[in-house]
Amino acid sequence: MSIGEKVRRIRLAQGISMRELAKQVGVSPSLISQIERNQVSPSYSTLKGLAKALSEDPSSLIDGKSPLEWLLVKKDGRRSVYTGQEGVRLELFAFPGPRDRRMEMYMVTLEPGAVFSADMLYSDRCDGQDDFIYVIAGTANVTTDKRSMTVGHDEACYVTYENIQSLSNRDQVQTKLIWCIHRIL
Repeated sequence: MSIGEKVRRIRLAQGISMRELAKQVGVSPSLISQIERNQVSPSYSTLKGLAKALSEDPSSLIDGKSPLEWLLVKKDGRRSVYTGQEGVRLELFAFPGPRDRRMEMYMVTLEPGAVFSADMLYSDRCDGQDDFIYVIAGTANVTTDKRSMTVGHDEACYVTYENIQSLSNRDQVQTKLIWCIHRIL
């Protein structure tokens, strides 16, 4: 059963009009109609609003297949994160779908000589985290609270029970890497 069909059945079972549901969600009645007729897929924020208005969990409205825009982050869909650090670019692969946010993925670009102080990516709201770094180009020097290691092009490192203090690029060419952070909640 599609998202639209589920929304319609629940709405009718609860005796809620399309106009009333639209008002609670903060969208137009025509959008609710289009969703119910499967002419458009709701954004994740709209889906959350629908679920809240219908007293449902957002995942209960999904038909088992998440819409493609929840699974695929296009190159221009990455979000830049301000670091305030010279020669460092940090981009978040922001998946808008139903995620519990225990995992974050970043593209990190380090210009020659740049050092990224990583403390901004650690959270007091978790009991620790595991970090996975894969170097796409160049070489990254990874410093944790226990050791330092050099990770070259097409190499990866997995850090657990340690906190990454910094990433640096001591080479004369740009370094690019993917950093996956898995928070232990």
